[in-house]
Amino acid sequence: MTAAATETQPDLLTQVATYYHQTLSSSIAAKDFLSTHAITRPETVSALLIGYADGSLLDRAPAGTPTHRGLVAHGLLTGSGRKRHELMLGAITLPLRDIDGNIVGIYGRVIDSGRDLVVGHGLVNAHAAAMIAEIIVTNGIFDALSFLEAEIPNVVPIIGLHGWTADHDALVDRHRIRRIVLALGGDDAGHALTTSLVDHLAAHGLDAAVAAIPAKSANDLLVRESAKKFAEVWHALMNRPTTVKERRADPPKIELHHDLDDSAYVVPFGARTYRVRGLSALGVDRMRVNLRVEDPETHRFHVDSFDLYAARSRRNFIESAVVTLGEAGAAGEAAMTREIGFLIDALEAERLSLRNNSKTAGKKPVMTSAEKEEAMAMLRDPHIVDRIVVDFASVGCVGEESSMLAAYLAALSRKLPEPLAVLFCARSGAGKSNMQERITDFVPPEDLVRYTRLTGQALFYQDPDALKHKLLALDEEGGASEAIYSLRILQSSGKLSVSATRTDPLTGKHHAQHYEVHGPTAIMLTTAHPEALDYETRNRFVMLTADESAEQTRRILERQRWNDTLDGLVAQTKREAVIRRHRNAQRLIEALHVVNPHAPALHFPAGRLILRREQKKFLTIIKTIALLHQHQRERKKVEIGGGTITYIEVMKSDIELAQQIAPAILRRNLDELAPPTRALFDCIGQLVAAKMEELKLGQSDVQISRHELQSATGLSYWHLRTYLRQLVDYEYLAVVRSKQGRRCLYELIAEADEDDLATELAR
Repeated sequence: MTAAATETQPDLLTQVATYYHQTLSSSIAAKDFLSTHAITRPETVSALLIGYADGSLLDRAPAGTPTHRGLVAHGLLTGSGRKRHELMLGAITLPLRDIDGNIVGIYGRVIDSGRDLVVGHGLVNAHAAAMIAEIIVTNGIFDALSFLEAEIPNVVPIIGLHGWTADHDALVDRHRIRRIVLALGGDDAGHALTTSLVDHLAAHGLDAAVAAIPAKSANDLLVRESAKKFAEVWHALMNRPTTVKERRADPPKIELHHDLDDSAYVVPFGARTYRVRGLSALGVDRMRVNLRVEDPETHRFHVDSFDLYAARSRRNFIESAVVTLGEAGAAGEAAMTREIGFLIDALEAERLSLRNNSKTAGKKPVMTSAEKEEAMAMLRDPHIVDRIVVDFASVGCVGEESSMLAAYLAALSRKLPEPLAVLFCARSGAGKSNMQERITDFVPPEDLVRYTRLTGQALFYQDPDALKHKLLALDEEGGASEAIYSLRILQSSGKLSVSATRTDPLTGKHHAQHYEVHGPTAIMLTTAHPEALDYETRNRFVMLTADESAEQTRRILERQRWNDTLDGLVAQTKREAVIRRHRNAQRLIEALHVVNPHAPALHFPAGRLILRREQKKFLTIIKTIALLHQHQRERKKVEIGGGTITYIEVMKSDIELAQQIAPAILRRNLDELAPPTRALFDCIGQLVAAKMEELKLGQSDVQISRHELQSATGLSYWHLRTYLRQLVDYEYLAVVRSKQGRRCLYELIAEADEDDLATELAR
């Protein structure tokens, strides 16, 4: 620490704590003191930054320096003039931290007198609460160090009879601590503190267990025995109910009723009833719900939507609710706090149940015989593809037949070992989100996993089979930006695996834990950005787009007006029946092997490296078409390695249909320009050709302005600027200035690729 140290509290206190930690290594008296208390593990000393105040702090911060004034302001230097000295002189020290880990105070235990000294406030070992949902509370720092010596990490001390502070309350709220074990010693002071703290915790809706340590204090037990024996004694206490006494009544057994009429959970709880809506099976860092609490007798109620895991939001809800119900006051707030704590436990259990598919999640509904017959009739229809196209229109999708059929097949490819991934790319308002919505409507809910946003590691910690043969749909590419790596690996390898370090709750030791999530998984997302995803990820997707033509806009507007007629209303009532039939049909399609005996005779262009990946997409489209027709095909079997494999075969009609669908899609994938950018380039080509014809000019003499392009395309300024930038970067256009130098003009310097992929694939 230098005299130039800043006077801000976090910086100065951190430097002091670090300096004390450095001086500990040169003090024999300090080391002996720690040794007499059986604190000998270097890991404990370094992890908590244990130090010693040897009196040299004044030499490092002479009078008159900013650091000296800062130390006085913090109370680390006391007295005045020549009698000024270190407060912590001769003390073992530990930094005190807030719940974010910042050093906000310093604790000292004077070696000679045993006095406790405290500057500021804060906690010791607070980070342990983030690892385990249970904390052990000790009376004093050295009792807590005793647990750490025994490699029991989840201990947080209090200091003195009034040592439980607002920092401890905040710690419990922040990490949603579910169990608190009090190990406050067996003497009279320990018993008195235990009684006081149990009452305090009860007022905050928390239950405490009391551990009867067979010694005056935890440190006495460590000194008397050994660290190994200490751990054995503690684990025996935790496993023997007679020595760990619950100081409050067992939590009531609350019943969680699922009200199907309004998708709510109804929780009767004594004189009150809670109604919970919007519980999601996903997520571990939040539990956002709509919560209503009511008194059945008075019919008073309070309702709000908030995150049950957020302490401040819970507090606001409770304070408002008790006033509304006529139960304002500390007792009413404490009772409701306790009830909501148990409610959270029940909802966490329910969410886990949903995730494990033990209830409705992932479970196929039972079809009636009529529903099954209807779905099977569709699957056996030789014109099933035509029926699918007609059904797109019946659920409100106008035009886009080719893209919608390709997306439908991509969603169905989830039942194949190597499914397709789809990226809908079109500008805002073009209808790409509506197209994805219509496709996902046809997918059975148990086969659909949908997110608005994915974090980087979210997919790695799913249940092992949560994504197997599922369609993973993301509303916008931007919401998947953090998870691009995991999406790419899932699509390429068919599984995700990660090895993560975890802490054993009993021993506190770290160990590697392996997580694996199985595919295959079809992926679908939308974007308005022409360069969405990185190139390596984007070329794994089938690129689809929306028709942005004026003619398509006219058809959509006509459909919107028709929806408001009586015929439109009748059609809307039939929409659910169409969706139900498709979901049931997809439930009856099994994940069979598909063999293509015609594959060796197929021709595919070979001029570019990317075509290796594109051919796989083409072959998958063919196999998906065959899979769609599986109830019209003979099921064949082959004996391999002592087992039997059931499969169906591709027919030439499947290939012919794929050759109609695939060329436009694959051409789009081979195009270095995104679909909206390509559409703008085509428009520029038409404008240039028209000017060349009208003005009798060569191509290099024709220039186009942004204003002309906006008039011709109707693109917004943002879209136009974005797409033009890509065309300039890829050297399709050159930027030139007008003669006055005031406007940007564009000159066409490239022509469209004449390569006809459709002809190649049709051979």
